Amino acid sequence: MWNLIFWIICLLINFGLLAIVFYALLCLTDLEVDQMDPFVATANINRWILLEFALQAALSILLLFTGFHVAIYIPCYRFYIAKLSALFNCNKRHRCGFN
Repeated sequence: MWNLIFWIICLLINFGLLAIVFYALLCLTDLEVDQMDPFVATANINRWILLEFALQAALSILLLFTGFHVAIYIPCYRFYIAKLSALFNCNKRHRCGFN
């Protein structure tokens, strides 16, 4: 019974994280086609960042305490994606002549 409750909680947390990422992607798409002001888009995305970090921390801690060591890879993956996006933005600026 505990396993079922555990996996339902993990599934709900993952759906919440997926919804937050989808909302951020939707805001960035609106920003790309000039339907939203950059300040409004940033404010809308930043409103959900702390909740996203809290959900990721809760999921990682929950998985680590129950013996599923895949939780170690979740923050590492997020760090890797952040580094890749920073590198892409740097290369994009350099190609466009901003540096």
